[in-house]
Amino acid sequence: MQGNSNRRTWTIIGIIAFCTVMLLVWLFNNVIGHDTTTYNFKVSPKDATVLLDGQPLKVQDGKFTVKNGTHTLTGTRKYFTKATKQISTDNDLPSTTIFLILGADSPEAKKYLDENPDEQNIREGASDTEATKINDKLHKDYPYITQLPYETTDFTVDYHTNGSNHTNITVSIDVTLNPTSTPETPDYYKQELADYKAEAISYMKSIGINTDKTDIKYDPDPARL
Repeated sequence: MQGNSNRRTWTIIGIIAFCTVMLLVWLFNNVIGHDTTTYNFKVSPKDATVLLDGQPLKVQDGKFTVKNGTHTLTGTRKYFTKATKQISTDNDLPSTTIFLILGADSPEAKKYLDENPDEQNIREGASDTEATKINDKLHKDYPYITQLPYETTDFTVDYHTNGSNHTNITVSIDVTLNPTSTPETPDYYKQELADYKAEAISYMKSIGINTDKTDIKYDPDPARL
């Protein structure tokens, strides 16, 4: 009887221990683990002083972890221009590589980079990453650009981008009208421009451009005649 009692006691202890472990795992995965985000990190120059929200950034094995939210990274080093970068756990996915690149505007900074070619690899990686982010954002926010430029005998529709990075990149539309007449025949000229503008607007709407809210420049611009 005593043996059965001991077995029941150990069984109960085992069940409690198992439930405790499962509870801890659940808490980590659903509460604790979801409060932070971990990123890969590269800075150039590599010996720059980096602060996260004004405090020294703790980097381990090329990674750092932040509480979810928006944070500001700053990097400084003698001879280099200070760099500031804002990160947001809502936009920057876990395991993303965050690059912080200080400007090399002084002769001393340029000399340092020339003498340390591995720094250039970091800078090229940052450029490639930013270019990819810009391209992804453009195609997500402005899917119609895959159908531009578009050209007919009456008009051409193209686009250009505004902004220098993926956080502020936008698209403006350029429409070139191709009248066969000239301002020397003003009535016909104006009518042609009006007709071709209407054709261009019809095409832009057909590919998903909101012509009422999009920045569109016409050349020549019928509104200025």
